Amino acid sequence: MRNVFVQCGLNHTLEYGLLATDNFKEEAYKVEHTKYYVPSILLNSDSPYIVIGVDMNREKNDVLRDTYKHNPRIYIWDYAIWHENIKSFTTHGEFGAIREYMGDDEKPRVASVPAITLNTLFSKVYELPDLHDADIRGLHLNIESSEMNALQGVDWEGFPYPDVIRISTYHWHNPDIDMQSRKYCVETLQEKGYELCDDPRDRPTNTNCSTLEFARFYLKR
Repeated sequence: MRNVFVQCGLNHTLEYGLLATDNFKEEAYKVEHTKYYVPSILLNSDSPYIVIGVDMNREKNDVLRDTYKHNPRIYIWDYAIWHENIKSFTTHGEFGAIREYMGDDEKPRVASVPAITLNTLFSKVYELPDLHDADIRGLHLNIESSEMNALQGVDWEGFPYPDVIRISTYHWHNPDIDMQSRKYCVETLQEKGYELCDDPRDRPTNTNCSTLEFARFYLKR
């Protein structure tokens, strides 16, 4: 059974691509003090992960596809993560999926990309060669206030329940939406058997904000 890590939200970077390298444990050690650290529970694998990177910006994804073209364990997909499947989804801005999630000073950047639910995303993982029985052990969501939408569209009966879920809970675009999304995500995952872990590395480094930048959840066994 192959281990899989899914990172949604890229912006020219695939921080967890290190998990797809031959020496992934050594690479993880190098970033253990940064906000993109790898929880130790994910390092008990005997072999590298398959890493799936997902973002709605095709142009930036093309850069990553070229960067990782020699690593067959890494896939970069063009999708917006949403609460429903939409064949042609109109996105706005460099980061925000819809205009309401953007800041007042941001200029719309209209583009079209398929939108899919997390369940649909996971089903596409299982369709990859030799991954029909994959163990999706990690999920990272940093999709600029759309985290709430992503969880609202989950069919929990078909959810793979990764060991670790990490969700961005702090954005600078729209504070009101940010607070709503944070509250919904934390309450929903706790109801589904996850435990919120407060780690100093998850807190913002460039602001006086006291909230978490990333909320890390461990599945209670």
